[in-house]
Amino acid sequence: MSRIKIDKEVVMPYVKKKFGRRGNAHADQSVDLADHVLYFAQKWFDEEPWKADPDMDTPRELRIGLMRYIKNNIDLRDDRRSYFVPSFIWIFLAQQVIGWIVKWLIENYFNEIAKDFPDNES
Repeated sequence: MSRIKIDKEVVMPYVKKKFGRRGNAHADQSVDLADHVLYFAQKWFDEEPWKADPDMDTPRELRIGLMRYIKNNIDLRDDRRSYFVPSFIWIFLAQQVIGWIVKWLIENYFNEIAKDFPDNES
């Protein structure tokens, strides 16, 4: 279990500012999706994949790993989800939301993750 805990109260205001403004296409769905993305991001942090993969030691590699994990676990076409929108444009927008959140998380938690890299262990 990771010592990194995503604080949704810190992240969500940024998400709402970026994607939840009235007038933005699918603002409510974007915010609902963000909550689901943060759930899976926390699961990824808890699994600490960077400890088992020595190549996962840069922000870029971490972003790629987190992005793949989230995309493998979220079905944007699941019509039972509150964020579902039956439109190909939604897939594009949802990918923007996921990408932005992943970038934000890695930028803000990289120093904490880097403490676990094999080179930093004494």
